[in-house]
Amino acid sequence: MYGIILLNCYPVYLIFLFCFIYIMDKEIVEKILDCDKKHSLEYKWYCRKLDISSVNDSRLREIFNGIKISSFNYYNDNINAIINNKSLSIVCKICNCGDTALTTKCTDYSIKDLGKHFNKIANSGRGVLMCYDCGSTARAIFLNLIYEYRGVLTEIEKKRIRTLYNPERLLPIDALNEFYSVIKVIKEHCVFILSIGMDDFGHVLVMEKTIDDAGKERYIIYQSALNSYLTMDYIEYKNLALEKSGIKIEEFYRDMNYLIKTFNWTEKENVLFSKWFQFLPTSNVTNVKSFLYAWVSLDKRD
Repeated sequence: MYGIILLNCYPVYLIFLFCFIYIMDKEIVEKILDCDKKHSLEYKWYCRKLDISSVNDSRLREIFNGIKISSFNYYNDNINAIINNKSLSIVCKICNCGDTALTTKCTDYSIKDLGKHFNKIANSGRGVLMCYDCGSTARAIFLNLIYEYRGVLTEIEKKRIRTLYNPERLLPIDALNEFYSVIKVIKEHCVFILSIGMDDFGHVLVMEKTIDDAGKERYIIYQSALNSYLTMDYIEYKNLALEKSGIKIEEFYRDMNYLIKTFNWTEKENVLFSKWFQFLPTSNVTNVKSFLYAWVSLDKRD
C-alpha cells in the first residue's frame, strides 16, 4: 500500500500529478486506485511489470518503485516480530525474493518439489508453477508448516488428504459446510489447504488455526495469486507481523456460502471474492464448480 499512501499524502501535488498522468500514465494509476477500491493487490504485478524507464516524471517513478518493494521493506522493518512468530517466519522463507522485487520474476525452486510432492499425496494433476501462482505457493506453505512444526506426514494423514482433496467427493456447498464444521470443532493448532474452482479459473490458499493459552482461537490466511501478487504482498497488506486478530471465520463462511449459491456473478460478487482473495475474477463466473479442503494437525501426528 506504499504507493497508495504516497498518493494520499500530497493532495496539492496530486492535482498536478493527475494532469501529468492524463497524458503519460493515466491508465496505470487508474488501475492502482481501482484495485485499492476493490481490495485487489493486482496492482503489484502491474507495477512490477512496468518498464520504469518509460515513466519520465521522477516523483511518479518513486511512487511506482515504492509499490514494487514495499512488502520487502515491510519484512525488513518487522523482522523481529516475524522471527518471534514461528508460523509467519516459516511462511516468509518461501518466495522471499526481495532481490527481484522490481520485476515480475520470483524464483523459489523448493516450491516445485513441494508442489509435486503434494500432488502425489493428493493424487492431483494440477501443474506446478512459481511464486506468483496460488496453487504452487499454497502447497509449499501447507507442507512447510507441517514439516517444520512436527515432521513428515503419516500414512493416515496422507490418506485423509487424498480423500478430502477430491473434487468428485462432494458438491461445493456440502464441502464448504463440512469444512466449516471441521475447522470449528478442532481444538488444536492445525493447518488447512483450501481450493475454490470457478468456470475457467480457481484459487488455492492456506488457513492456519491457532489457539492461545486462554483458549482464544485465531484463523490466519496465507496466499498469493497468479499474475497478481506474492505471499509477501499479502502479509504486508494484512499486517500479519503485528496484527493478531486474524480473520473472522464466521464471516468467511457466510461470504463463501453466498458466493457458492450465487449464479452469474456481477461486480458485487466479484468484489466480494476479491475481499477475501485480493484479486478480481479473471473471467465471467456462472457458478462455483468446486470447493476442496484438507487439514493436518500441527500439534501431533495421527
